[in-house]
Amino acid sequence: MQMDRLRNAGYPIVMSKPFDRRTPSHQCGTARMGNDPQTSVVDAFCKSHDHKNLFITDASVLPTSSAVNPSLTVAALAMRTAKYIDNVEFTK
Repeated sequence: MQMDRLRNAGYPIVMSKPFDRRTPSHQCGTARMGNDPQTSVVDAFCKSHDHKNLFITDASVLPTSSAVNPSLTVAALAMRTAKYIDNVEFTK
């Protein structure tokens, strides 16, 4: 059995129950992304609705991580936002 192998390798606790969306193992959603400034903090390119030239590119803009580590999604989102910033001229 796989759990016995893990315990024998030195893992004292082995969790066998998968997490679902109700389990906040990766915090997300504190600066939610969306089109409506009343219900979100940033637009689809992570640009703040309220502050010019402010971009947020961490897991806070994601509504959920679905109990899966969101680091690759966050990295892709940051790269997409950087490309957007590089191609758009902003007013100061």
